[in-house]
Amino acid sequence: MRLTRRKSNYVIAFILLALVAVSGTGTVFLSQPSRVPTEQFIVETIGNPDSMDPHVDYSSFGADMLFNVYETLYTYPWGTNNTEPSVPLLAATAPVTSSDGLQYNITLRQGILFHDGTPFNASCVKWNIERLAKMFNTEGPARIIIEPLRGGRTLMAEAYVNGTSSAEFQSAFDDWQANSSAIIVLDAYTVQFNLERPFAPFIPALTHPVGSIMSPTYVLRSPANDTGPMDSHWGVHHGQIGTWMDTHTCGTGPYMLEEWRPYEFIHLVLFEDYWRADSTEHAIEPPDYAGSMTDAWYKINEDKIGRLLNLRTGLADSVYWPTTNADEIWDNDTQSSKDSNIEVVTDGLGYTLTAFTFNFNPINITRGGNTTEVTSPFIYRELRKCFAYAFEYEAAISVMLRGWGIQAKGFIPQGLFGQDSSYWNEEYNVSEAVYWWNAAMNVSGFVDTINAMEGYIDLFYNIGNIVREQGSFLMKDGFESVMSDPRTNLTGISPVPEVRVNPLEWANMVEKTEDGEMPVWLISWSPDYADPHDFAWQFAHSQGTHMELSGYGNTTVDEWIVNASASTSSEERLDLYGRIQAQIAHDQPSIYLYQPRQFETHRAWAKGSGLNFNPMHDYYWYHIWKDYEVGYYRPTPSFYDPLYMLGILLSAGLFIAILERAVRRAGESFVTVFMIIVVLFFFLPFLLIPGLIFQFFFSPLSAGLFGLMALLLVFEPDPDPGRPEEKPKMYDDWPVRDGFQRGSSIREAPTQARVEEGDFLWLRQVRDRQKPEPEYEPCIVGIEAKETRWQYDNEPDSPIVTLAKTIAHGMAFSLLTFIVGIDVFVIILMFITMGPLGTFASFVGFGLLFVTVGWTNRALARRLWGIRSSDRWLTLFIHGIVLLGAFYIAFFVQIYVIAIVFSAVGWYAFVYSLAYSPVNVLIGAIVDGHLAKVIARIWQTK
Repeated sequence: MRLTRRKSNYVIAFILLALVAVSGTGTVFLSQPSRVPTEQFIVETIGNPDSMDPHVDYSSFGADMLFNVYETLYTYPWGTNNTEPSVPLLAATAPVTSSDGLQYNITLRQGILFHDGTPFNASCVKWNIERLAKMFNTEGPARIIIEPLRGGRTLMAEAYVNGTSSAEFQSAFDDWQANSSAIIVLDAYTVQFNLERPFAPFIPALTHPVGSIMSPTYVLRSPANDTGPMDSHWGVHHGQIGTWMDTHTCGTGPYMLEEWRPYEFIHLVLFEDYWRADSTEHAIEPPDYAGSMTDAWYKINEDKIGRLLNLRTGLADSVYWPTTNADEIWDNDTQSSKDSNIEVVTDGLGYTLTAFTFNFNPINITRGGNTTEVTSPFIYRELRKCFAYAFEYEAAISVMLRGWGIQAKGFIPQGLFGQDSSYWNEEYNVSEAVYWWNAAMNVSGFVDTINAMEGYIDLFYNIGNIVREQGSFLMKDGFESVMSDPRTNLTGISPVPEVRVNPLEWANMVEKTEDGEMPVWLISWSPDYADPHDFAWQFAHSQGTHMELSGYGNTTVDEWIVNASASTSSEERLDLYGRIQAQIAHDQPSIYLYQPRQFETHRAWAKGSGLNFNPMHDYYWYHIWKDYEVGYYRPTPSFYDPLYMLGILLSAGLFIAILERAVRRAGESFVTVFMIIVVLFFFLPFLLIPGLIFQFFFSPLSAGLFGLMALLLVFEPDPDPGRPEEKPKMYDDWPVRDGFQRGSSIREAPTQARVEEGDFLWLRQVRDRQKPEPEYEPCIVGIEAKETRWQYDNEPDSPIVTLAKTIAHGMAFSLLTFIVGIDVFVIILMFITMGPLGTFASFVGFGLLFVTVGWTNRALARRLWGIRSSDRWLTLFIHGIVLLGAFYIAFFVQIYVIAIVFSAVGWYAFVYSLAYSPVNVLIGAIVDGHLAKVIARIWQTK
């Protein structure tokens, strides 16, 4: 088979592209780090700390990270799920408590140095707590320690009522610091805490990161507005939050902050003079491998697919793997990881508690544009019980946590001291729910209260919050089951009530809450410290965060909660928490939904007790090491790597070639074909049997078959445009010139002209190739040119020029799609916020957007390729739609499908090098450029 010049150009360009891509990818592949260095640990996650100042930060991210930098007086046993703060850390021994429970004397360790070399002593402890009190971030955790101290409640009241910048708060702090004797330095290594009233969880409260001790000398030497002697200066003004310590650290922990780039990464380095390194005391003696990690990195990566891929490749040691993707790594049948190189830890139980809380206060309802205050129907215990039994708990755990949780048994998390599951019997039981509804119907005033709701109990969720959304719909479904049950007594009820679920923007959600329009809302609480008081106060006391807002109150329960927190007897506390749980189970102020199960992933080479789960903190870097003899897999570059790459490129070439042939055959009817392809592309995979199909299509064999098909398509002679079934015509009267023999096929002409007799073609007259401005005139194919030499004006570019033009076209179109993305966001925002006017404007905006895309590609195609296409508005509109659709399909195929393919067959490092290399940008530009050119030809005019 002979190749024409045009075909040769395609082949040369394709081979050049393949060589560049394979060599470039191979270079990137070989230059990638094979794994994280032995002495470093990289965890990829989401979010960001509030601050590096432990007296300000109130985020779980910050707490887990600062656990490795700062230390508290007491801590939890390392390497266990024990949440009893029984390990003296900066303290030398257990506290000596007075018989009335009001005084704690704590002896401190000696010989401990801060990261700046400052010796640790009792004065440092006093200074830190006073600094915390002077700042008193009302949005932070300061209250945890300040409230129990003598005079602490008075100080808190001024902070919350008058504000920390007020003269009242400043006066209250100065008086508290000088006269309260809340904190007394007895000697260099003994500190005394005096409480306002007995508070059993005081030591657990001190384990919260807000009790961390920082170097006073470092703070006072740093740029600040308040410097001077330690006894009268704390490096902050009254109520000041933003200080030097927001972005710097100086503690006594095993690691120091090296660098923090918010929302990018946090880099910690080992403190070589860490005081515990040589300790032989049993409770704090480090393991032999302690300090193996000289660097710890928190890399912020909001790209879920990127995180998971990095863990598979070994470019991260651990990642935040959402439970929504748990099935990708966890085998429910074997209860083990699907990848032997990745360890999945699932045996822990978190202490975070999620619940629906009822509103006992009058609520405002809006019906027909009128807002009316009515009595909340949830003042009736029987209705609260009805809703508790109508809620499908297992379904909630399935849809809200993807099965990674357990049903909560009350307001104290299972696993925590004082929790007793025997008091909690709620389960999904429609019969029981009907029983409680019918019981409510016998209570005076209930029917009138329900009828006053005018048919609806409105639930609200903020758009994008899947947990609130799914929970609200489950509550709606459960209540509908009760209302539709034939046993349900509806005598006098008109209309029959239903739960109505309403999506809101967050700002509107806050407004509804402030206006008292929410009869039920979803709440969640993660503990500040591991003691039942932290949950009992929030979920059961009338002044607790959640119950104060809901309006629930039981004076007997309030008294029990206070007494339980003051008791120093474990037996007495257990008895009181039993009574509290029994009464709350009876009153049912909330529906307690679930606790999350642990789901953590890390490479199997990561070892050490610092990885072990504890509900109160995350990884402890000092107790982690790596064994690269275990759990390390990286495919070695081989002969098959470039073959895989070539298969991908040939498959992309096949896609483009088929698209081009479809355009040339079908013309504008290609739009219909394209729409069918879109539908099949998105929906057909869901109809196929995934296992066998997946294994075949994403195998080395299929890559080779696709490549072979692409090669055949490239080498196959093209039919004449317009008549694909006809063979090339013969022209006996074609003039003899430049070696072209009379009687040969016109396809073999040096200029690769493929036109029929009678067609007009503009030719360029190039007598002696000297005229600076060639003359143009129409010429009918087949007429002798005699002594004049003619050259076709649309002679193909060289392969290099064609490649450069294609890349330029693709880059320009990629920039256009970026701008389109911004415009789409603005248009959607108009649709959401501007009502009917916004709807109309959004439709107009989308129309203009598609027209603009079509017009821009028309201009690019004309400038780069000489393709003249239609400029009708409707044509440009369809042009834009088809072009954007083809672009996003190509993008999906190029990035996601390829990633899935190689993840399936185990070539993780290779696909990483492909997806994250500059070569990928080049390939994307070539594919996009060719797509844009091909689509512009659909509406090409003569």
